[in-house]
Amino acid sequence: MDGFNFDFRARGNNWSFEVVDPNNENEVIEPLWRIERRYGETPFSAGWMPQAEALVFILDAANLFREAQRDIVAP
Repeated sequence: MDGFNFDFRARGNNWSFEVVDPNNENEVIEPLWRIERRYGETPFSAGWMPQAEALVFILDAANLFREAQRDIVAP
């Protein structure tokens, strides 16, 4: 996405979206940006999240990352 790698995970009752620099050569890759949110009422709700709903969360998170990037670059 926009030259960055990203990872979306939905486990337990949380989902997360991380953005990493594809040029990072460190052994431990720290995300450049991360968001995590609770999902559902049961301990495994996120793992059973419908694919269409996951896509909405991915697109929303990507847009939030892009907004954060604009804030960093803006004069």
